[in-house]
Amino acid sequence: MLNKKLSRRDFLKSSGIVALGGLTAGCPLKDPLTREYYILGYSLGDKLNEFPVKIIYPSLNEEPLPIIAFSHGFGASPTLYSKTLDCIAREGYFVIAPEHNDYVNFLSHSRLINLENFGQIEDDTDLIVDALRGIQGYENITVLGSLNLLLNGILPHGTNNTQIIDIFNNFIGYRKDELYTALNFAKEFDNVNQNIIGLSGHSLGGVPVIEMLSEAENSGDDSIKAGLLLSPANNLSLIKKLSQPTRWVTGDLDEFYPNTFRGYEDSVGPRSFVSFAKVDHGNFITPFSRRDKPKESYEEREEKIDGIDCSSTCFLNHWLKNNGREDEFLDNYGNIVLEYYN
Repeated sequence: MLNKKLSRRDFLKSSGIVALGGLTAGCPLKDPLTREYYILGYSLGDKLNEFPVKIIYPSLNEEPLPIIAFSHGFGASPTLYSKTLDCIAREGYFVIAPEHNDYVNFLSHSRLINLENFGQIEDDTDLIVDALRGIQGYENITVLGSLNLLLNGILPHGTNNTQIIDIFNNFIGYRKDELYTALNFAKEFDNVNQNIIGLSGHSLGGVPVIEMLSEAENSGDDSIKAGLLLSPANNLSLIKKLSQPTRWVTGDLDEFYPNTFRGYEDSVGPRSFVSFAKVDHGNFITPFSRRDKPKESYEEREEKIDGIDCSSTCFLNHWLKNNGREDEFLDNYGNIVLEYYN
């Protein structure tokens, strides 16, 4: 594994800002956070794939920290989930979040698609479209049609065509490799409890989480204790019946609501489902870190993400620390929760 630490000076500056910034609503004020950034690598055939990871944990901690490995949504980055990741870390967790090699990652390193990287994006797109055109009924599909199939066909409404699911899974399979690599790297730190691990993912990030939960169960690995699924793209996974504790979180305006509820219904282990009022797919990222113009006020978005974060940490604390009630978030955010089942 290739591990290269990035910009120690930037790390120190970032840590200071967090210490001065203090509390965000919905998370208790605890010790300041430490942030570190690394480049990791893993072998894929004869090629070395590299990707950045972001690590966040309490600067002061007396006991080894449970690990939370987080997978972001398609085309996003851990930075867009900074409020949620900070909130989880403040609860006493060692959070590690890879920045996945999505072929259209507009926000990676603040970099837009340009002439320099367009060739790689075009090649990746051609591979998907050519594979889809080999399936009966999709011989004339276009690039736009393939994206529409991914976003509006497979994910919200489902498909029984396992060939299509396999094609997209082959394309995003690197996400699981990167999440595994990040998790194994986190286990090397001396301030973690590598026997207590939680996995979390939003949207497309839910796919590697579901697969890793299933693989842990099949291998007898009991270190992975629970899975937090934030509006996941679980229709891209053929795995349905998860036996570990899971929480499925969505909103009534989220196009992935049917997916999320179906994942909850299919799970056979301890499970819970939370739906928030007037929450859509974009409400899971840090307020105003969106490419489109939000329709609600900053205060409205703050309350929504605070509710999501509180429901997340209550679940993690209950199953990873045996601390508090799963439904404790209802005490403060019951006014914006439409549905809660467990």
